[in-house]
Amino acid sequence: MGEGVLTTGFWRRDGVLVCEDVPLTTIASAVGTPTYVYSSASIRAAYGRLATALLGLPVHIHYAMKANSNLAVLRVVRACGAGVDVVSAGELHRARLAGFEGRDIVFAGVGKTRTDLEYALDVGVLCVNVESEEELEVQVEKDSYSVALDGQALQSGIRVKRAAGRIALQTSLSSAAFDLLEVQ
Repeated sequence: MGEGVLTTGFWRRDGVLVCEDVPLTTIASAVGTPTYVYSSASIRAAYGRLATALLGLPVHIHYAMKANSNLAVLRVVRACGAGVDVVSAGELHRARLAGFEGRDIVFAGVGKTRTDLEYALDVGVLCVNVESEEELEVQVEKDSYSVALDGQALQSGIRVKRAAGRIALQTSLSSAAFDLLEVQ
């Protein structure tokens, strides 16, 4: 078996395929088949290599949940210190089940509904990647939005008002400052 992202952590011992010293036949007998088996040690090792490579940079690693939304995998990733990138309200809910706080979640994806966005904003996600004017409108109406800019989160305290069919931005208030959030 060649080594790759899906096979790291698996090897043969006396002709039996094992993961972290547990024979897969033992797992299959206990839980039945088909079943999915992941190496938490391999996930932690991969995260560690990435975190080491990024050491000293003002970044925070976010796992793309669409790669694998298994709750056990998500909990391992969270325990490593990663945030999560979600593309739907369903994924956002699942991320919350895995223990991610709103501040650990980036909400991306296209076609987000008003309900999806309101849920994300109520949860307090770190960032919503706006894909349409309609998505921005929901954030403006809730007076709560942030945008991604060159890998940093730019949070705006701008007051947005509507008058005569136009949108006006109030920036002269002390509460209407721009804040560049350095993700630690």
